[in-house]
Amino acid sequence: MTLAAALICAALIFISAFFVMAEFAAVRVRETQLEALVEEDPRARRALEIHRGLSYHLSAIQAGIVLCALALGAVGEELFSHAFRGFFGHLPWPALVLPLSTGLALLVMTTLHVVLAELVPRSLAIRSALIWSLRTATPLLAWSRLVRPLTWGLTQLSHLVLRLFGVHPEADAEDMLPSEAEFRRMLERSQAQGHLDLDRKELIENLFDFSRRMVKEIAVPRAQVVCFDLTRSLGENLQLARTTPHTRIPLVEGDLDRVVGVIHIKELLWAMQDQDGAVDLRELARPAFFVPEMKPIQGLLLEFQQRKQHLALVVNEHGGVDGLVTLEDVLEELVGEIQDEFDREAIQLRKTRGGAWLAQGGVMLEQLVDHLALNLETEAGSVSLGGFFQERLGRVLRPGDELRLQGWRIRVLSMRGLAPGQFLLKPLPPPAEQDEVRG
Repeated sequence: MTLAAALICAALIFISAFFVMAEFAAVRVRETQLEALVEEDPRARRALEIHRGLSYHLSAIQAGIVLCALALGAVGEELFSHAFRGFFGHLPWPALVLPLSTGLALLVMTTLHVVLAELVPRSLAIRSALIWSLRTATPLLAWSRLVRPLTWGLTQLSHLVLRLFGVHPEADAEDMLPSEAEFRRMLERSQAQGHLDLDRKELIENLFDFSRRMVKEIAVPRAQVVCFDLTRSLGENLQLARTTPHTRIPLVEGDLDRVVGVIHIKELLWAMQDQDGAVDLRELARPAFFVPEMKPIQGLLLEFQQRKQHLALVVNEHGGVDGLVTLEDVLEELVGEIQDEFDREAIQLRKTRGGAWLAQGGVMLEQLVDHLALNLETEAGSVSLGGFFQERLGRVLRPGDELRLQGWRIRVLSMRGLAPGQFLLKPLPPPAEQDEVRG
């Protein structure tokens, strides 16, 4: 009887360990890991079935763990209590034999159960979730089908109790999905632990920002757009073309609000060669592609693909052209700045001696948040430092104009015509002064 009881206890501990391992493996494994193995390993299909019906199968697992624990308590207590009664039987206090033997038996059984049936299998499953989810899938599915009536009843009862507390059990699966903030924290931890390099982390973070960014935020401003103009000579237009990195240039008649089309530099050069320099720009122009300034760039990327376009002119709410945006501009929001051997790299924000920063007028407000923790809120929707300054002062800027905000003194150093050129941002000595405008 003692040997049989010992074998039964060992079997119950093993079965309980199986359920614990199956539980943690099913919870920890990712669905994408299983989907990748479905064609190669039939166990992956079963594990995927468990993962997609996790709530039901966890109930079956819990039923198995509870049944094993009850059986182990009944058999194990008798086994070890009997052994310890013989040991304590020589004590001069017979009344203490039963309590001591029973208490020690429970202590031994609890220790064995916690270590062998809980801690060890849980650690193994967490470390190798994919392997153990595959190994436990087939027997777990068989057990789930065997106890389906019991599991269904327990599940319905638990749902009833949850509803009494105002909790909707159907929302469990949605609640398990991480929010954007949680996902960003996961990226931070992955980078800190060396699992993800900085470039890949920034690429993934750009995906979140990409869906929220508007064309207005990335467009080349109207004042910086280089155009071919029908009112100028071909030589003058070609001279202007040397100042732009774009190979597609808008053709206008007088100003940017009278767009004729778009000319590709390569087609212009071919035409000049074929026609000995006598070129009609109007004949070379292709139809221009216009987009509203508040269009999400995610949708613009799709339109660029569908229309096979590389350049779009940005239109404001009044119908005027505010600038242009290229396919490269959109892609840079995902992968970062793309430089080639002809680009003149303009550093938008750089640190100088003494803790000060130099910023171009077109630096994005988001960059100030990232690098300086300077959060400049706007009411008119300005996206650049220069636009924020003009919004705040309500006039065209002048060199020497100054704002003091959030512990920083921001001064206009130079202008490019009527457009803001360069700014100096210098930290104020503590305590930070109140917001103040000088000019």
